[in-house]
Amino acid sequence: MRRLLRIWPLYFTFLAAAIWLVPFLLTENFPGFHQAAFFVFLANWAIAIDDQMNSAATILWSVSIEEQFYFLWPLILYFFHRRVKEIAVALLGVAFLMRIILVLAGAPWYAIWHNTLARLDPIACGVLISVFLSGRELPLSRIIRWIGIIAGVLLLWYTGGSLYFAGKSALLSYPLASVGASLILLCTLRSGAAPNRPLVYLGRISYGLYVFHSFAVRFSGEYVHVSNPVVEWFLQFVVASCLTLLLAMVSYRFLEEPFLRLKRRFTYVLSTPPSDDASAPGLKVSPAIG
Repeated sequence: MRRLLRIWPLYFTFLAAAIWLVPFLLTENFPGFHQAAFFVFLANWAIAIDDQMNSAATILWSVSIEEQFYFLWPLILYFFHRRVKEIAVALLGVAFLMRIILVLAGAPWYAIWHNTLARLDPIACGVLISVFLSGRELPLSRIIRWIGIIAGVLLLWYTGGSLYFAGKSALLSYPLASVGASLILLCTLRSGAAPNRPLVYLGRISYGLYVFHSFAVRFSGEYVHVSNPVVEWFLQFVVASCLTLLLAMVSYRFLEEPFLRLKRRFTYVLSTPPSDDASAPGLKVSPAIG
């Protein structure tokens, strides 16, 4: 319920806007088949079958994989909570095997890129990190942390700039991207670090930044034009960045925040029965989860 309150309000609002409002502003191709798939969180499978769509909502395909995880993972934990590590390792194997099958079948890039079973690596890595750390942080020095962060960024840069996400390269690109992201995560998890307010705020509105940035980039590309290509690129970048930030701020303040306040009703608190000892506190409460 907490994830639903975080994801669904903006997701469905933007999806509705992409269907009924954005076509008045941008050149859109959002077939009914894909619209239906987006509404039931099967968008990634629809695009894997047919990528003939060009919409500001296309960026939301990854939310479908996220929601599929949130729907299924609680059931897996309920029935197999003692086998979480083994299941996570199995997910890594399934992802690698699926990519081998798709590569051998000559699948196009979009059939691999949008396939849930071929994109399980980062989910499995996140599960393994959460299990092994169990709320702790790695005792790393600042130098080691910076080395890990830089290594992770370089891995992502190399993967995105030099490798392809189909063909034989897909057997290397997806695992490397997961390793790079995991390194960055492990080296930035610091519970005692002083918060950076601007970064904290960007983190709060990061979902809106993700949702709106594709629309903003396409909007600036269609409406911002000058004769000098360098100046044009710079102006398009500035307009897209400012528009993304503005829309994310407005969305968080007036759409997302009211729903986020409702999350308190679904906070899971672990407690123990009252003690018979009169000197002992009657309720022992752990920090809220989530």
